[in-house]
Formats: sequence, structure tokens, C-alpha cells
Amino acid sequence: RHGAEAYGNLRREADLEGMCQAILDFVLVRLEGYLAEGEGADPALVRAVLPVRGHDPTDAAAWIRALDQFRGRDDFLLLATGFKRCTNILKGDILPREGRDEACARWSEGGIGAAGEDFAQLVEAAETDLREAVVAAMPGVLSAEAEGDYVAVFQTLSGFGPQIDRFFEEVRVNAEDPELRAVRHAFLREIHALFLRFADFSKVLPDDE
Repeated sequence: RHGAEAYGNLRREADLEGMCQAILDFVLVRLEGYLAEGEGADPALVRAVLPVRGHDPTDAAAWIRALDQFRGRDDFLLLATGFKRCTNILKGDILPREGRDEACARWSEGGIGAAGEDFAQLVEAAETDLREAVVAAMPGVLSAEAEGDYVAVFQTLSGFGPQIDRFFEEVRVNAEDPELRAVRHAFLREIHALFLRFADFSKVLPDDE
């Protein structure tokens, strides 16, 4: 954006964001090809990581290498399946990219929705256990991320796999009570935002999942 601003005589101001996005998309396509073909990274892992970590190519490659260690694990597959179920239920009603840092902050403080939804209303054992597990893990996840220990990040996230699977088995997300349904959707948005901070895990699932 800073670079594009120097070419004001060649563009209309309203085009700045669109032009920057077009350049970014071009770079990411080239980077995807380089990592998959030039570096031998699995294309599925590249597609999972680049949309959220592609702003730093060296860092993205490190995330891909770390993720490659988990893709065949049963708990990770449960995590990825749970992430995909979150996406399907929310139907596009997810937090924007710039809201993911705030989601992590909210989890660090005990977990609430972006609009102030109170997760204390969620009292079924499976949802309470999942919320408490995420809250307890957040300091370690953010610390590992800051230290560049991406294996530790995915190790922790994979540990949520069985709990997320249990959540979807035992909890009716689309409850008949509209208030309860809204809070559960907010809960899933916060879960989804936390995971999407690191990768789009649905890209790593086998085609039949």
C-alpha cells in the first residue's frame, strides 16, 4: 500500500485497495507454485497456510513444515473436521481477518463473543469443557507462536480435536431457542477465528471428509 501510494498519478484513489489486493493475489499464486513445485511442499498444506500466513514467505514455509507433521494424526483430523463443520454451520458469517487478533485476546480473557455474547450461558458439559480447554491453552499457544515454535502450536490445537468432535456429537448448535442459538453461533465464530489465525484446516482433509 505504501508503495502504491507513490503512483497516485497513474490511478484513481478509489482503486488503491483493489490494486493492492490484485498484486497480493498475484504474489500468492506465484508463491504457491514456488513452494509446491520448487520446494516440494504438499499443495494441500500450501493452500491451507498461504491465505493466512502468505504475507511472510519464509514464515509461511515454516508453518507448512510444522503442519506437515500433524496431518495424518487422528486428533488433528478431528480438529480439521470440526473446523470444516464450523465453516459449514456459519455459512460465511465468520469474523474478518482483522478480527482474529481480537478473538485471541477475548479467549485469553475467558472467552466472549465479538458482540459481547456471554459464553457462560453455554452450560452443557461438552461446550463448557471445550471453552475451558481453549481458555487454558491460549497463553501457551500465543507464547509458542511468538517464539516460532509452530510445532507446539499445532500440537496444542490438535489436542482440541477430540473435544470438538464431542461438542458436535453432544450439542445442538442450531437450538430452537433463538438466544441460545445466537450464543452458540458466536462461540463457533470465536473457535473458527482462533483456528483460522494459523491455517485453513479444511484444506488438509481428504476429499471424502
